[in-house]
Amino acid sequence: MRIPVGFKVNGLKVPKTSPRVQRVIKVLDALPSDELLTTVNLAEIVAFPMSGGITQESALREYHEKVDSKLFWGSRKGIAQLRKQLDESEETHAEN
Repeated sequence: MRIPVGFKVNGLKVPKTSPRVQRVIKVLDALPSDELLTTVNLAEIVAFPMSGGITQESALREYHEKVDSKLFWGSRKGIAQLRKQLDESEETHAEN
């Protein structure tokens, strides 16, 4: 979770996210919670490459998860559900 815009940290305003990151968040927040996108699909939708540092943006941490070495993107709620199900699946496998 990031600090909301408007708060100050050590006397300085929290920087706003870049327009590209804002566009990615807008697209992902509009997805149904049971829908995921690959990085390639997301790049096509937002009309710019998702390579480099944008995948490491702290504002996007809650919007992606790596599964079987592949990065998947979704809404915050969708990624939270995915992580929960992956954790439950790992626990089930560990018990057996």
